[in-house]
Amino acid sequence: MNKKFSTLMASALLATSVGVTAQTVPAGTGDYAKLLTTTSTKINDVEKGYVQLTVVARTNSSEAVVLAMQEDATAPETAYKLVAVKANPNSTVEVRNTLWKVEAVEDNASGWSYTFRNLGTGEYLSYNLNEVTAYNSKGNLPSTLNATVMGSEVESWVWLNSPKKDGGLGSAEFKYNFNNGGVDSTVMLIGETTINSSITSPVDIVAVKCAVNNPKSDSRKITVTPYEPAPIQLGVDDLNSMLWRQDPKADDSKVEFTFTPNVINDETNVFGNLFTEHAYKAMPAVGFPAADGVGTNPFGYTSSGGTISYLSTYTTLETAEAQYQEAQSKLDWINALLAVCLDDDGKIDGDKVKKMNDYMSLLTASNALTKTTKAELIEEIEGLAWEDAEGEVSEQAAAVKAAAIAYVNNLHVTISSTNKITVNPTSV
Repeated sequence: MNKKFSTLMASALLATSVGVTAQTVPAGTGDYAKLLTTTSTKINDVEKGYVQLTVVARTNSSEAVVLAMQEDATAPETAYKLVAVKANPNSTVEVRNTLWKVEAVEDNASGWSYTFRNLGTGEYLSYNLNEVTAYNSKGNLPSTLNATVMGSEVESWVWLNSPKKDGGLGSAEFKYNFNNGGVDSTVMLIGETTINSSITSPVDIVAVKCAVNNPKSDSRKITVTPYEPAPIQLGVDDLNSMLWRQDPKADDSKVEFTFTPNVINDETNVFGNLFTEHAYKAMPAVGFPAADGVGTNPFGYTSSGGTISYLSTYTTLETAEAQYQEAQSKLDWINALLAVCLDDDGKIDGDKVKKMNDYMSLLTASNALTKTTKAELIEEIEGLAWEDAEGEVSEQAAAVKAAAIAYVNNLHVTISSTNKITVNPTSV
């Protein structure tokens, strides 16, 4: 029950139906919409709907890199971290973890400040100051950096000069200014490594701090631009969770629909609106890879090990079926030829074998069969000199001819650039 929603539908759902909760919706089967693509449309108003926070913009040749919040698997307790991720057709990053609800507050003295709440986790982009990595007295950071886990103290960020701008908002750093023992200081965000369009795996984001009057230049520092999310293709867990609002694994977690205006149940429509009268449990389509938890991108999915592709698996299966059908056709061909060489007692008749070889020589003669499509090849077989000296076609000749035609008819044609049969019916 996967359905690709239009931009309007997806925007309407995200703007009106989805609420940020304080908890993460359970994983379900893993069939949630993945970050397959992004847009090049900048946001005019960051407080309207949900936004993606873009670190590297999309180009004609490369997808964007955006900020996502994910669980930190290395933490002893449940904790979340910020990462930079790049959209791609095989992405395992859930779209909901890349969507943010932004709130802006204006202060006459310091300008605008912003809070960011992640849709997928329900957590704010916030840190505890004691978890923030500090530059040392020589202005250096530790040689090894780890992602800073989410906290609760650093929550209100200085970012854009205004939350609204016709034609799209610009790019700026996230900063948090505070007083550190009498020293005006600031928190900013950097990548564990440099973030660019070439990244192939998530890059952890590290919160660092320094004195305001001693700013640090770091190539890993990130700036962020708000962009509109791309339309998404929903999986069964997206639907059964009602866009991440309930546990999709629960038996009573089903999809409910509303229509405005609703269908009227009258003499012209005795059934009413079946969509609004019932709740529905979304299920993976029969035979679809969605049953394995990758229904959002079934034909482009590559396993986490990087060695199995559903597309190549399907191709291999199709090839195996073609080879089986071809082998079965050859077996039928051999059995048919054997039958014309038997006597009445079912034993090999030497004279019949000799005659069969004579008839086979018609098929194997140089330039006897030159065509490569089924219809043309059968026409050539029909036109061979099957008649004997008296102009009659013997029972044995007719049987060999019929066996050859049956073999060609039963061939499995593999579609190729030439779309032709490449197996000669005489290659038994």
